[in-house]
Amino acid sequence: MLLFDKFDIKKNGVIEFDDCVRSLSVFHPDAPESDKIEFLFRLYDLRHTGFIERIELKKMVLDLMSEMNVDLSDDAVELILDKVVIMDSWVYNFISAFGFQF
Repeated sequence: MLLFDKFDIKKNGVIEFDDCVRSLSVFHPDAPESDKIEFLFRLYDLRHTGFIERIELKKMVLDLMSEMNVDLSDDAVELILDKVVIMDSWVYNFISAFGFQF
């Protein structure tokens, strides 16, 4: 559902051909890096707040660990999250779009 929402540009519940082409264009090797970063940021901004919050970052870590068949305790995941420091924005418990690009 997550990718569907990102590809459904018109938000009409249907991925039309032009929606698909525009969405897939970000994966082209010649697409600007800034477009790729923006797409990934929007993908991880699950609550559409304009920030990646700690709970969203936790979901990212858990999903990545699951993909690699790595089972971590909740304490280990929290330790990973505690070690993530991105610019000053992390003080506020979120990652801004600006901080995400680094």
